[in-house]
Amino acid sequence: MSSSKKSKEVQTNKYLKKYDPYENIMNTGFLTIEESINSDTDTLNKLARTEDKGGFGYGWAKGLIMGWIVFLNKTLDRKTSMNEDQIRIAAQEILQTYGFNKISDLTIIFKRILHGYYDLYDGLTLDRLLKIIRMYSEDRMNAAYDINKRRHEEFKANQPDAPRSSKNKY
Repeated sequence: MSSSKKSKEVQTNKYLKKYDPYENIMNTGFLTIEESINSDTDTLNKLARTEDKGGFGYGWAKGLIMGWIVFLNKTLDRKTSMNEDQIRIAAQEILQTYGFNKISDLTIIFKRILHGYYDLYDGLTLDRLLKIIRMYSEDRMNAAYDINKRRHEEFKANQPDAPRSSKNKY
């Protein structure tokens, strides 16, 4: 085995362990959305980038998300669960539509599901999972807006001589 191939395999194994759903969900404190936004965990889009751009590729990232969904499916052990095709579709939709989320966001979402935060009385289905992720992502965007607004207000408060208008004075 070439040294570059072995190095890539070691790096991949390191990331598989780092992003293992069980380890993240069971060994991470219950994060807030703001803590997730400020965390240094990778986004799903970053993981999906090609190797030459610091990622592992789309297929690897999709497989990782599928692993998270399989973990959730098995852990919930409900009457209705997602089949293999639904898991593939969900992983693709999550990556394509919600790739801006981080692994820490997945941790929050999945912990909330396991803690009964969302109504899954009958089981986990494709539409329910995507709805939960959509609702969380909307909350995340609102939280990011509030954080940026607060930071801007703090900056303005600390810069008394800064102009208050973006209009040019020419």
